[in-house]
Amino acid sequence: MKKLFIYLLLLGIVMTSCQKEGNFNDIKEFKWPEGTSDYAPYTIGSTFTYEHINTNNPFNTEEFTLTVTKDTVINNLTYHKLESDKTNLVPSYFVNYNNGDITEITYNLNFLGAITVPYLSENTVKETAGLNTTWNDQDLNILWYNIPVNVKFAHTLIQKDFSKEVLNKNYSNTIAVRELINIFLPVGVSFPPGIPSTLQYDNLYAKGAGLIQRTVSIGTTQKLKTFNIVK
Repeated sequence: MKKLFIYLLLLGIVMTSCQKEGNFNDIKEFKWPEGTSDYAPYTIGSTFTYEHINTNNPFNTEEFTLTVTKDTVINNLTYHKLESDKTNLVPSYFVNYNNGDITEITYNLNFLGAITVPYLSENTVKETAGLNTTWNDQDLNILWYNIPVNVKFAHTLIQKDFSKEVLNKNYSNTIAVRELINIFLPVGVSFPPGIPSTLQYDNLYAKGAGLIQRTVSIGTTQKLKTFNIVK
């Protein structure tokens, strides 16, 4: 989901069982299908609705919903497609859980308002990692108006197993991951006005709910409002 913010900033499960309204306590004993987990509960038909808040203008609040529409195999792993109903706020993307790691993939991402990145993969969560564990994704190297640009992605697990209230709902077993995205231009090339060289994302993931909040240094916050997980 974080790819959305890059986009905005730089512009440029057959359902034969019951559905559980968002309450992680209801689904603790549920055996998750391949590629899902307590922190990535993305079974087909599940929905997640978020408030998208411009923190520089709190009255500018919108909602968007992510719906898990299908499973697909990417790199021999099962990924779950999260379809966005408002791609101007967040693009559709794919999520996989494997041995404690959550990976997100976005295709054809508009980057820097000038080019399309065909494939971006990020290891957003390491569920079993200890506090202050840091990991990096593969660099992104692109040409922007014929200027070589290098983008680095670094993640740090900054808090674990705590409770967090989001929109009057309390979530336990929460993990906080901070991501820094650093953009490097060649020596002598300056960033256009309004485009920072570093972006910071503070992402909160709760057991049985997935992503519950994302705060971005450019002044936007996404908060989980309602969710419905298909079992």
